[in-house]
Amino acid sequence: MAWSRLDWHAPVFLSLPDSIEPEPILAVDEASEFLANRWPAEKTNVYWLAATLCTRCIHGQVDPLVAREALVAAAEEAGIYMAA
Repeated sequence: MAWSRLDWHAPVFLSLPDSIEPEPILAVDEASEFLANRWPAEKTNVYWLAATLCTRCIHGQVDPLVAREALVAAAEEAGIYMAA
C-alpha cells in the first residue's frame, strides 16, 4: 500500500446508526467526504471546525494529524466515535 501525505497512521472508527460494523476513516479526503455528505448528527461548531480543517488540509494548509484530531473531537461530541 502506498501512503500519501494525507493518510493517517491509524484509522478513526465511527459507529453509525445505519451500520452494524464500525466504519474506518483512513485519510483526510475520506473524512472530508464523510463530514460533507454522511454526517449523522447536528452540525455544531466542533463539526464545522473539523470540516474546515479537513478542507484546509487537502489544500496543504493544515497538518493531517490536526485534521484527524478535529474529526475525533466532532465524532466524540456527536456520540459516534469508537476508536482511533
